[in-house]
This record gives sequence, C-alpha cells and structure tokens, in this order.
Amino acid sequence: MISTAQIIAELKKHELLIEAINTDPLKEYSGIQTDSKSIKKGFVFVCIFGFIVDGHDYAKIAVKEGAELLVVERELEIDIPQIVVLNARKATAILAALFFDDPSKKLKIIGITGTNGKTTIANILEQILLGNGKNVGLIGTLGYSINGVIYKSDRTTPDILDLNTIFCKMIDENVEFVIMEVSSHALSLDRTFAIHFHTAVFSNLTQDHLDFHVSLNEYAKTKFKLFENADIGFINIDDEHGERLYKKCSFTKYGISFVEGEVKIGKHDYSISGSNFKINFEGREFQLKIKLIGKYNIFNTATAFSIALNLLGKSSSKQIIKSIASIDCIPGRLQQVVTDRSIGIYVDYAHTPDALQNVLETLNKIKEEKMIC
Repeated sequence: MISTAQIIAELKKHELLIEAINTDPLKEYSGIQTDSKSIKKGFVFVCIFGFIVDGHDYAKIAVKEGAELLVVERELEIDIPQIVVLNARKATAILAALFFDDPSKKLKIIGITGTNGKTTIANILEQILLGNGKNVGLIGTLGYSINGVIYKSDRTTPDILDLNTIFCKMIDENVEFVIMEVSSHALSLDRTFAIHFHTAVFSNLTQDHLDFHVSLNEYAKTKFKLFENADIGFINIDDEHGERLYKKCSFTKYGISFVEGEVKIGKHDYSISGSNFKINFEGREFQLKIKLIGKYNIFNTATAFSIALNLLGKSSSKQIIKSIASIDCIPGRLQQVVTDRSIGIYVDYAHTPDALQNVLETLNKIKEEKMIC
C-alpha cells in the first residue's frame, strides 16, 4: 500500500507536481493503472494524453470501476481527489517504481539502442551470460525471456507498468542481468524514465522512424536519452552520431571501432561457414570465431563480447569465447533456411536501407552465382 504523502513526495522530488486537490496525505492505495479497463478498487488512475485517445476522457469510467485518486495534467470536474502533474507519462514511471518497490534497482540492466543490430547484440549477450551460468532476462523485439524461457510481448520495449511487472517476475526467478532492447519510441514516450541502466549501448543510427521523429537529428537526440541514466556506455564510434554521443558522455565509456577505440576490431574475414576476427579490449587481444557471417555481425559480436568482459571480468574470457563460438544464427537475422538443393536461402528482417545494403553486400561476397532478393 502506498500513501498520498508518499506519492506527493516522489512527484515533488522529480519536480513533476503542480497541485494536489482535496487529497488526504494518510490515504493509502493498492495499485496504479493507466488503462481504465484494468482498474480495481483502491487504485490510482493516471490520465495519459495519447496519440489516439486521451486518458482524461476515461477518468469517470475509472472512478466508477474503483479508482480513488486521479493523476492528471489538467484538473477534471470530478468529485474525487486529484494530483495535477507536468507530465503524466513521467509521473507514471515514477509512481510505478514506487508501487513495485523499484525492481530495476535490484537488477543490472543493459539497455541497447540503435537503428540496426539491437536484437543481434541482445541475443548474443544473452547466450554468453547463460553460457557462463548466469541468470538472465531479455526484453526485446522477439518477446521477453527469463533464463531462456520465452514469453510473448506486444512491443520491443513494453510500457512502464508492464516493464515493472516483468522485472518483478525476473527477480522472483533470481535474475541478475537484464538485457533490454530500447526503441526510440520507448525513449520518446518515457517508457524507460526512472529506470537505472548499469550499461547503455549504442549500435548505430540510420534512416528509420522518420514518420515519428521530425528529423534524423531529433531521432539521434531521442536515442541519446538512454545514456542520461547509465553508469557505463558502449558506443559505435564509426557511426557519426555515435562519435558525437561518445564525446558528450562524461562517465565510463568504450568506443567500439574497426579503426581506433577502447574496443578495436582488427583483422577479420568471413565465408559461408562463419566469421573470424581479432579484437583488442583495453590492450589485450582476443581471437574469435563465430557462425554468423558479415562485417556487421562481426561488429555486433564484438560489442556483445566486450560488454560481457566488462560484466564478468577478463578471467572469464575463455568461457565467453567458447559460448560465442557455439551460437547459431539469431532468428530472422540472416537466418539460413535448410534445404536439400544446392542453393543458399536466407531470411532477414532488414527494414531500413542501411540494413538491406549490409545484408546484400555480405551475401554478394560469398555467393557463387547470381543472387535473388
């Protein structure tokens, strides 16, 4: 149970409170919701102004269903205690942490953002950590998983209430590390506001979601929000936006590059059977062999490898390299279709010009005859 006084104190701390109307500081509430259909007696209902509907229009329904406090962006003509806030989305994130006992602080969360590569990096890192005997959670495009058991999810990054529910479920399963794909939509809509990230990762930024973001620069600024609440950063500095982000970060950071950086990818090659490459991490060189093909998959693997070294320590390097060598393709990421015909068939979810170009350039290098896309 959470009291009005606790709610007001948290909102004040984050400079979100405008006014409390007819509230009783000692009154306690049993839960929080942003969906009027999911309200129970004694709940707080937060009215969020969305793209299609305005939560304020559903406040009366929520009260009828048992809501006893409204968190709003404008005062409503309803005879019930209300708290007016500057930003209802951010308020939801703050209050979710309060009601769920801030589960993100009990986990080491690795957030991965970027246009391409998020899913591959996340899945490789998950396999590495599982291969090293760690309890791991993953939240992303393909759903979410707890210690390798997969569950369905509607979004790459679930809304903040669902996210906290998943975190609690992971804690019950003794999860230590949580790997999250963090979409630009989630960052823009404050779905990850108030979540502390142990590690933030930037893969790249190319043309995508410009129906949602005003420009490529605005898209980049949104991606950079992930690094505002993180301890450590791993950043692709071969990407012009990543280079800019790297220069802005004042905390511990690792630039990943084929040219020069704290994580430098050296001599590399690939064929239809996989890829080989050298990687230098903080002055120590490692040789890696993987079943994945292509320069961009070498980069994705190098990123996951360096994060794992940072999380587990360099003494774990042999087991990490062994785990990486056993990883098969990531579903939908240059996934080879087994066939009894003498042709190579691959499925890839490439959805941007850059991703498609990378896939076709990779396959063009290893093809023996013509290629059909």
